[in-house]
Amino acid sequence: MSYFSTVLGISMIKVFLNFMIIMYFLGSGLCFAAGVNTQEFIKTATISYKTQFSVDTNLTTWNKMMDNLILFGKLWELYGFQPVYKMTRKGSHIHIADDTGIKGDLVTTASSQNRKIFYARGNIDHWAIPSFIAANVVFIVDYQYSQNRIDGKIAIYVKGDNSIPDLLVWMVSDRLLVRIESRFAKNMADVKKIIFDIMNAPDKPRRMLTGEMLTDFNSLFGKPPEK
Repeated sequence: MSYFSTVLGISMIKVFLNFMIIMYFLGSGLCFAAGVNTQEFIKTATISYKTQFSVDTNLTTWNKMMDNLILFGKLWELYGFQPVYKMTRKGSHIHIADDTGIKGDLVTTASSQNRKIFYARGNIDHWAIPSFIAANVVFIVDYQYSQNRIDGKIAIYVKGDNSIPDLLVWMVSDRLLVRIESRFAKNMADVKKIIFDIMNAPDKPRRMLTGEMLTDFNSLFGKPPEK
């Protein structure tokens, strides 16, 4: 394998890993496929990743977090967790840009008390990757509440916009999946820290927020008691 191919393969691992971790908030401008067929997408995905998770919280708090990703992303940034995701509302989509060079849009395609499905399409702006490479991702999050805990499963399906990114993802899929698993565990640990504070010490995240984000937080999780 040539030196360029080796560098390109390593870069793809890093970039696609960060793109998929945009799982909680995360994780990616763009034209969305109208009415994406989730089942068909899953059948033709280049790679897939599945795992389980548990979070000590209630169903109401968890769903508020899942339904308000911009607020949660802002808390993520203020807590100093990495990578930093800049999220802005773009019509019905959430536009995401992180500090690894990922830019894209995320939209919720299905939402219920126990399931969320997200569709994302992102472009990669990286020195080792041609600018035309883009990837599509479907995130399926299923979860149940029991005994003060959310137990869930997440499935991530990735497919390139054309044969070139598909081939590159396939070439590094084994190493990529190992790194995804490692990053997923780290990011979940950070997510749990934010949720723990929302549940047990809401004044901590509240003091970090200002303006519209503070108003949204108080609307979702309650205002501080009057002195």
